[in-house]
This record gives sequence, structure tokens and C-alpha cells, in this order.
Amino acid sequence: AVLSDINYELTAIYKAVRDDVEGTIDRLQLLKTTHGEGQFYTVRDMFNDSGHNGKFPDPSSWNDRAAWLIYLNRTCFNGLWRFNRTGEFNSPYGKYVDPKIVDPILLRKASAVLQKVASPRCATFEHLVDEAEPGDVIYMDPPYLPSTIAKSSAFVGYSGDFGPNDHARLAAVYRVLDERGCLLLLSNRDTERTRELYAGYDVAEIPAMRSIAADGGKRETVNDLLIRNTSRWPTEVLPK
Repeated sequence: AVLSDINYELTAIYKAVRDDVEGTIDRLQLLKTTHGEGQFYTVRDMFNDSGHNGKFPDPSSWNDRAAWLIYLNRTCFNGLWRFNRTGEFNSPYGKYVDPKIVDPILLRKASAVLQKVASPRCATFEHLVDEAEPGDVIYMDPPYLPSTIAKSSAFVGYSGDFGPNDHARLAAVYRVLDERGCLLLLSNRDTERTRELYAGYDVAEIPAMRSIAADGGKRETVNDLLIRNTSRWPTEVLPK
């Protein structure tokens, strides 16, 4: 399997959890015992000062950065992974009573799965055009197109902007891979534009709860779409 993402922090963490999950767990256990608002901002500063800004982390620091990223994600406001224009993680402290900072069982399961990944890599989706072969199963999960539910639904700041032109490029790549004979799945929000971009493919509606709203009463159920080129899938693997 190949696991790719444009966020190099994320791909470094995949490697850390794959290669030394116990080291990551040990660091998270320590962070859990000393958790608090002061520590949150200290860890956030260390994370921002030690290599995010356009420089891939040194492998010797992967365990530290994996623990910092997981810790910050579990303890920041609404779990919102967001960077400012200077490339610094800037989500504030989340005032949770008992956040689940470390889940050893889940991390060990993730490590076991990642052992089967030949190459976690930092790459854009265009690398698929050069590398994918007929019969390859490919799942794509881009930042979603915005809906009208809330301004936060337009958030795409995980690792730079991903705008309308990028969605059009991705749809073009999807069609190239379809013609090649790859077996494709792609998730996105159910919008008129999504349906336009992937017209002609199998579209399944999946109810999803939007959980990023600060006000729990405003977290509405909407439809996501799972887009597949089922005409190319072997009949024995299609859902009944």
C-alpha cells in the first residue's frame, strides 16, 4: 500500500507510529501526566519552533513530533488542526475535563496496519498519474467543498489552501485514472459542484455529523458523497 498526503507532518507521524509506536506512546503518557493549559502552549511553541515552516522534520525527532501532534490535536479547541499564514499551528487550548491524550491499543493497531504500507510519503495527488496501474484500488479524501451550513464548513487550512481550481484538477485526475482502469473511491461534501465534477459516476449519499461548530446545538447532519467508478469494479467486491 502507498499512503500519501501533502502534509509532511502527518506523513512523518505515520512513520513514527509505524517504526516505533512504543516510543510515541511513552511520550504521550508523559504529556498526559502533566497536561494543562500552560503545557499545551509550551508544546505548541515547541512544535512551531522545531521545523514546521517548510522543512521536513529530521527523522530523529519523529517520535517527539508525533507525540506533540497527537497531543495538540486531542487537547486543542474542537480538535481543529489549523495553521496561520506563517505556517504556525494556531488553534487555542480546548478546555476539556479529561481528554483522551493517549490510546495505546489504538496506536498499536495503527502501527500494525502501517507495517503494510510500503511508502508513507509527502506528495500531492498528481503523483497518482505517474504511478497508478490498472486494477489499483485508490481512495481520495480531499478537503471538502464548502456548503452553506456554516462558515466553518469552508475550512481547508490543514496544509495550505485547497480551492475550486484544485477540486477541478482532482476531478480531472480521477477521470484519467478511471480511463486507466483503476478502481476509485472519493469522498466529498454533497454539493451541486461536487455532483457536476463527478457526473457519470456512482454517487452514494452518506449522512455525516459536522462536529467542528463551537455550539453543539448547531452541529447538523448533512450528506457526504462517496463517488465510485463501479462499472470497473469486479462484481464480487461490490456491495450487495
